Amino acid sequence: MDRTALRPPCLALALVAMLWLACSGSGTSLPPGYVLDDSTSGVVILHTELLTRDGDPFTGGPPRATLHWHHEESGKDFVIEAANDGPVADFWALLPAGHYRMVATRGAGVGQRWYVLRFRVEPGAVVYAGALHVVAPDLTSFTLQDEYDAAIARFRGSHPELANDVRKSLVELLRCRADAPCEPEKWTAAG
Repeated sequence: MDRTALRPPCLALALVAMLWLACSGSGTSLPPGYVLDDSTSGVVILHTELLTRDGDPFTGGPPRATLHWHHEESGKDFVIEAANDGPVADFWALLPAGHYRMVATRGAGVGQRWYVLRFRVEPGAVVYAGALHVVAPDLTSFTLQDEYDAAIARFRGSHPELANDVRKSLVELLRCRADAPCEPEKWTAAG
């Protein structure tokens, strides 16, 4: 795949907009007791934490986090609302199967950097996409962590019927510059 094709300027969003949109979500959050029976859609589990530089939860945002994802196959955009309130948020959403991406930019001109986050929702399956830790208030510093066990334990609390066969489809993060090819970012182990 040509990774440079993943940076369309029309999708460039500020990272703050991706994590804390004020509008209501259009992604479908799972109600307790939901049973996945549609083979054209899948469930994604994603965790986000908006933190201060000291590692404490950042409480300066709206009460409920939302994420903006672009569905590559259909061209549709989805705004997904967290399953809970606060800066430490779990997302449990029903989405059409396919590839999703979110793009953020920082800087301008030749020094501008793109951050492309991408994952895949599998048809008729539940996938874990990872944990995104973002430092506020600048929102340009973030890491990806694989916190599978903790995320599945929380998911099992409200969706025990779906939590037994959760597959990993970890978010791929590419850091790109206008004057260089995209570079994949490495995951950090959960601590």
